[in-house]
Amino acid sequence: MKNKFKLLFVDTSDELLQLLVGKLDSLSYESDCQRFEKISDIKKHIDNVPCDIIVYNNNLTECSLSDLLIHLKSNLLDISLIVVSESYDPTEAVQTIKAGVRDYAVKDNVDGIVLALVKEMEGLAKKRIAKKVQAEFKKSMDFFLNIIESSIDGIVVYNSDGKMIQVNRAVMDMIDYKREELIGKYMKSFTPAYSGNYETSAGEQIHIEVDGDAKETDQNTAVYGGDSPQKNLNRYMVRRDNKIIPIEENIGIIKDEHGREKGSVSIIRDITERKRSELKLEQANRELADINTQLETAIAHANQLAINAEIANMAKSEFLANMSHEIRTPLNGILGFVDMLLDSDLTAEQSDYLNTVKESGDLLLTIINEVLDFSKIESGQIELEEIDFDPELLCYNVCDIVRPKIGSKKINLFYKVSEDVPAIVKGDPHRFKQIIVNLIGNAVKFTDEGEIELLLDVAETHENKVKIHASVRDTGIGISKKKIGTIFDAFKQADGSTTRKYGGTGLGLTICKKIANLMEGDVWAESKKGRGSTFHVTGWLLKTEKRQVQQSIKTSPYNRKILLVEPDQINRELLHQSLTAINMRVVVTTQGSKASRILQESAEQGDPFDICAVNMQVVDGDAYELPAIISAYKIPPVKFIAFSPHIHNVAGRCRDAGFHGFLPYPVNKQKLHKMIKHLLTIEADPSNEKQSGITTQYSVTEDIKHSTNILLTEDNPVNQKLACKMLQKAGYPVVVASNGKEAVTKYTNDPDKFDLIFMDIQMPEMDGLTACKKIRSAGFIQVPIIAMTANVLQRDYDACMDAGMNDFVPKPIKREKVFEMIQKWILERNSQNNTA
Repeated sequence: MKNKFKLLFVDTSDELLQLLVGKLDSLSYESDCQRFEKISDIKKHIDNVPCDIIVYNNNLTECSLSDLLIHLKSNLLDISLIVVSESYDPTEAVQTIKAGVRDYAVKDNVDGIVLALVKEMEGLAKKRIAKKVQAEFKKSMDFFLNIIESSIDGIVVYNSDGKMIQVNRAVMDMIDYKREELIGKYMKSFTPAYSGNYETSAGEQIHIEVDGDAKETDQNTAVYGGDSPQKNLNRYMVRRDNKIIPIEENIGIIKDEHGREKGSVSIIRDITERKRSELKLEQANRELADINTQLETAIAHANQLAINAEIANMAKSEFLANMSHEIRTPLNGILGFVDMLLDSDLTAEQSDYLNTVKESGDLLLTIINEVLDFSKIESGQIELEEIDFDPELLCYNVCDIVRPKIGSKKINLFYKVSEDVPAIVKGDPHRFKQIIVNLIGNAVKFTDEGEIELLLDVAETHENKVKIHASVRDTGIGISKKKIGTIFDAFKQADGSTTRKYGGTGLGLTICKKIANLMEGDVWAESKKGRGSTFHVTGWLLKTEKRQVQQSIKTSPYNRKILLVEPDQINRELLHQSLTAINMRVVVTTQGSKASRILQESAEQGDPFDICAVNMQVVDGDAYELPAIISAYKIPPVKFIAFSPHIHNVAGRCRDAGFHGFLPYPVNKQKLHKMIKHLLTIEADPSNEKQSGITTQYSVTEDIKHSTNILLTEDNPVNQKLACKMLQKAGYPVVVASNGKEAVTKYTNDPDKFDLIFMDIQMPEMDGLTACKKIRSAGFIQVPIIAMTANVLQRDYDACMDAGMNDFVPKPIKREKVFEMIQKWILERNSQNNTA
């Protein structure tokens, strides 16, 4: 697109104007030209209309050049002025240029005037480009500074002399100084100046030794302690009130494009709580040492073991501290083993501590993932996949993931999928699931009791694609009309106070909206303060030729009669629809107290029930007593299935009460169908039934699990131990390979032994990508190979897929994700083969 310039000509004739316009047009310069004869007219024009260049005929008697120059300067008008004279006068030319005129030309020399105009136009074009570049640079800098300012850690930028040139809000809050009081100062000005006793911000007295040889101006030595920056530098800062706070500082050098040092940047974290914990630990160790000394003779051997264990534990802690920048690798071990400890016998206090650790780790991982996702989306690095998936199964899996977050809250979680939603669609299930998990997770976070409802229907359909509309309704705290327009902006929440109470980065809804936009859809919300919220999301998904395989249970003996005891209307409608879809004869009652009478009367009339499905939260009776009551009647045996929104200890209690099956709300249609088929098959062949236990959503695939052999390829000992225990505890046989070369050897020597391979990427001797390529090149293309790596960028995913891997599990490893891979690539395949 050509630059357009506004030109004004001060002359009594149009002849020169027409010549110049023609010349400029032939040179491909687009100009808007006007002619004026009076100085008063041109002054009035330029005061109201922007102008780039004025061409002024210096020989006009009714116009004054000096008057025009004075007007331009007094009104600060940045307009280039070119003077045209009837004849060349050297004295006049010099005086004119000195007066502030950009160029001087003779009227008869049209090419000279054009050359002067082109010169000015080129200069103006460069100025415009420079302004645009400056504006873009300022926009980028403002975004970067906004990120720095929102950081919970302190950030300080130093120049090459060691003086602070930028600090963020966290630093100011940490030591109670304003920004202008810090800029231009050395960090040493805000550290203890002498050795002695100091009072901490927590009111504790500590002694600090200060190196008196360090000079204030020698900032590099004072900060770095040498030629290279230090990691995890522990020191103290002095607040305005002269109290001190312990900090951990990580410092890095800033270099220009030639590798020369231009300054440095440091990340500062207040570690007051950590220091307090260390002091308590030191005190506990001293007390333990005293006890060990008193019992040294009696328990010498045991004491030595305890010391060795303490040394090993300290070494492990030191290693993890030194490797803290490797965030995902230690998080994998921390979160994994916390999950396993929570499944063991713990005191209430220990369980509370571990749950706090897990919540903090999950929050940190969420923040890392959200910031990474946000960065990838902003830089255009996210590309949506196109694979087949079941929308209804995705809704169930989302509810399954979110249900544990409900805890003890009195919330009824359920989902409903419209009949016009295709059974199978093609798109990116991971990103679509990410949106729904985020929306339902927010609903759980801001709802203390009531309902959370996920609805899936079709908003629009075309020949080869369908626009899915998902809505999440809750009965939570709601959002004010004033704030609802900002909740999808980055780093913002509806109420700043919610950050402290509920947590969150303020990026979740922003990421949801951007992903929905990538799906050519949108996200929006409807809400009233105190009356709950409804979040909507739309996105286009492709239709697919693949059809869902329906497992029929209509043939004898599965066409049976079922009593549904369900007081909740929505659950009642959903369950009734699922049961009638497989030709079950459904009788419904909303009252638990009537169930036993209905079962007895139906049996006496010669039309007994085969199954009784009960909501365990019926309010007019004890649902747990129902199997015992019915067993006392002389009627054909009935299989009892229990439904409950809570899963903790409920299945065991139902088993003890005599129930034969248990499913959590929301009830997955396919799992309900499989359970009914399983229970009725046991009835037809009692030899299949176990002596004790209860059928759950997991037990129908238990036999397949124990026959699934997994090859785990992982070089890190901690990750090896974690993954092995995780898989073995779930019932999967595991063989370990410590590097890619060992994995290739073990698999190719006995390929029939393994059903699935988990493959780390970065390993010694041979990396995971090379190992996968070797296995595929040897002709083994059927075995699923799943990548397990802390490298989670799109290029890392693409590299794994190009190497021949089937799927991708990011580190830190989550049990749910690992079992999802096994379910997807082994259990579902085997289940389909067994029921085909």
